[in-house]
Amino acid sequence: MVSRLCRRRFGSELMFSDNCSLQSQHGGLEAKYFEERAALEAKYQKLYGPLYDKRCEIVNGVVEVEGVTSEATMDLEDDKTTEDMSNAEKGVPDFWVNAMKNSSGDLRA
Repeated sequence: MVSRLCRRRFGSELMFSDNCSLQSQHGGLEAKYFEERAALEAKYQKLYGPLYDKRCEIVNGVVEVEGVTSEATMDLEDDKTTEDMSNAEKGVPDFWVNAMKNSSGDLRA
């Protein structure tokens, strides 16, 4: 039966037009999928925005996170005076250096 369908599909104008109709239906569904996907991505981008802003503030030292101490901060507190600590780097030390080093991309200097 498959071989008969194949022969009819290639040998008949009617089957060709049915195939075009199916392809056009597929195209319409695909277009609708991409529209809905874009809307969903836009919705979640708005929801992610405040989280990304907060993360940026933490990384850049604009906001201090309570209850989180790193080994570097603890070592700094042990070794330095209060004046030295006020001049210390705020935020996540060497964040971008570490991010680039740990990146999966090919970032050769």
